[in-house]
Amino acid sequence: VRAVVSLGAFLMFILLGKYLLAIFGPEFERGYVFLMFLSAGQLFMSLFGPCAQVLMLSGHQDRSLLASLASVVVMAAEAYFLIPSLGLTGAGIVALLTNITWIVILYHGVRRKIGIRTDVFASY
Repeated sequence: VRAVVSLGAFLMFILLGKYLLAIFGPEFERGYVFLMFLSAGQLFMSLFGPCAQVLMLSGHQDRSLLASLASVVVMAAEAYFLIPSLGLTGAGIVALLTNITWIVILYHGVRRKIGIRTDVFASY
């Protein structure tokens, strides 16, 4: 369900994002590309399911913590290089790559520690 909602939101932002941002003023329209990166990150994360919750509820909260710490380190490195040169677009790329890093580490932890699949394609 989460993936379907995320896909719907992503498509809505693609089609109506500029208009929705314009409601807040013309200066917000330049955030459209940033919004696309944020939406893509959320869509990607929704495809992997509730990995963090599964890890924490199964007693593997240390793996969730490690994933968060690794993501912070990756985010800081990406931000250092991308934001000064690319500005708001760089920040969007940083957010997308950080989300991908976090969810992939969590998903790997769930598969390795618990042996289940939480992704939307698990039943196929």
